[in-house]
Amino acid sequence: MKKLTLTQTIMLIAIVMFSLQLIYGAINSTRVMKMGHHISTIETQYMPITEHITLITEYQLEQEIEFERAFRYALEMKDNDAATDHFMHAVKKFKLLTIKFNKEIKSTEKRILSAAEKMENKENKENKENKTKLFTLEHNLEIIEKQHEKWDLHVVEVLDLLKVNQFTVAIKKATKVEEEALILEKNVTQILSSIEHLTEEVLHNLKREEESILNIGIVLLIISLVIAVIITRWVIN
Repeated sequence: MKKLTLTQTIMLIAIVMFSLQLIYGAINSTRVMKMGHHISTIETQYMPITEHITLITEYQLEQEIEFERAFRYALEMKDNDAATDHFMHAVKKFKLLTIKFNKEIKSTEKRILSAAEKMENKENKENKENKTKLFTLEHNLEIIEKQHEKWDLHVVEVLDLLKVNQFTVAIKKATKVEEEALILEKNVTQILSSIEHLTEEVLHNLKREEESILNIGIVLLIISLVIAVIITRWVIN
């Protein structure tokens, strides 16, 4: 290296600096692509799934409210003529919510399976883990669908009993309906928490990629400064 002229030395420094910048640029490009993938996953997959599950939760809670309203109005029908209309309206709204719930849960299952299939095209450890979690989520959603179907049938049985003034039997069956509703509500809430947890993991990975870019930049900057100082001292000596 002592045989190098000043011009050659400056050129060598420039080449080293350029090489380090090139390495940093290549690393950055890879990291930015991964960040873009994480952002796309949140925007096109997890956020829509979260919206679907939120609607499912809302429909379930609204159905419980309409059932309670129908039950209350049924008990008032003997003494209040308007209660009959309110009862029928609550029943009608309950059945409409059942249709919305079923439609939404089918759409959510398709959305989850679609997200899992997209991850199959990009095989890596992170995608494999997320794909497994999505399949688990879809399986739990199928369980909820069956639980809701069973609960819905029991609610309709109670409503039919109320229509013919079989209040004693209806009250006994309503206790079971309420227990099933609590289990269903708990399971739906758990699924919502699961997809939120998946989203948080992706956000965490996104933050980690951002920190990685910053750390690599700092390391390469330090290396550049060390090389520049060493070569400069050599030239001066």
